[in-house]
Amino acid sequence: MAHYDLLVIGTGPAGQKAAVQAAKLGKHVGIIERKEMVGGVCIHTGTIPSKSLREAVLARMETVNESSETQAEEDMTATEVRGDSDPSGL
Repeated sequence: MAHYDLLVIGTGPAGQKAAVQAAKLGKHVGIIERKEMVGGVCIHTGTIPSKSLREAVLARMETVNESSETQAEEDMTATEVRGDSDPSGL
């Protein structure tokens, strides 16, 4: 049977920090995690994935907005070149 100085239940942010600190102090550390991967909800389904998704959406929105602005500028320039007084083309 294995002997541990510390058993950490859960590998979320607090569990990870506790395990690392104890290991740095030379303790024999065991970790108990119910999921197959360590990291806790914060890493896999919570805060970090949510932030990543948010950043991806914001970056995409910025790209679309820049593209729309560029298209609007091109349309305005084309109207000015043709000499149209009504930019809607009516």
